[in-house]
Amino acid sequence: MKRSRGTIGGAPLALAAALVATLACSAPVVPGAATLPPGPFETALAATVGAAASQTAAVLPTATTSLTPEPSATPTITLTPTPEEAFALLSENTHCRKGPLLIYDLVATVLEGEQVKILGANSAGDYWYITASNGKDCWMWGRYAQVSGNTGQVPVFTPPPTPMPDWTGTWEVMVDALAGTMKLTQTGSNFTGTLTSGPQVYDLTGHVTDGGQKASGDVFNAGIDVADFSWLMLDDRDQFRGSFVDPDPGVWCGGRDGASAPSPCGWP
Repeated sequence: MKRSRGTIGGAPLALAAALVATLACSAPVVPGAATLPPGPFETALAATVGAAASQTAAVLPTATTSLTPEPSATPTITLTPTPEEAFALLSENTHCRKGPLLIYDLVATVLEGEQVKILGANSAGDYWYITASNGKDCWMWGRYAQVSGNTGQVPVFTPPPTPMPDWTGTWEVMVDALAGTMKLTQTGSNFTGTLTSGPQVYDLTGHVTDGGQKASGDVFNAGIDVADFSWLMLDDRDQFRGSFVDPDPGVWCGGRDGASAPSPCGWP
């Protein structure tokens, strides 16, 4: 029987292999017929299919590669340092006011041995703006304050407007060894008043300086200038120390609104 040979041209290798298997299964078997050796086409086709199978097997991976993910980088934390605070430890009792002068109202008294937090300072650097033990903020003279902490970061605050200085009131005074009562009325930076000591009544005129802390003027008896005086108001604003010249010098001090005259009397 004559073997029929077809042409598969450029058919894919898989299709060629399928055709070979189909031809092999469908070819009739003639009993007693001799088996012919494969022809050159079959040999070449079988070689081609075998090579293709070998190439396909070569490109298939023989094992699955497991990839280990790289560890994620830990973010760097930048720490911002907390500014160091400033404190003041008092070596003496110190009044704390609404502003950095005696003419401001009293807010609190910081006691000896008490430590307070510093919030600010005035431009001159001699008063601290603090929080007192009663929870109120006020201005404290820094003379008796031992400061610790970071004062370089303390801001400079502008004090409230300066109130009008005032020596107005009734003062119980000591003029040398003589007791007396002094009544003053202040208008602006000037004041007038009277001093009564025993049967004597004197007229007073004067003016204030240094934010109202200092006062100076003249004493008149029947219109005659008999003495000059100088006073210094103390921290509590209800006491003063001073002196006079008539022409001999003497001491003069007093207290207002129930406050006693300071001791010792005289210019500090």
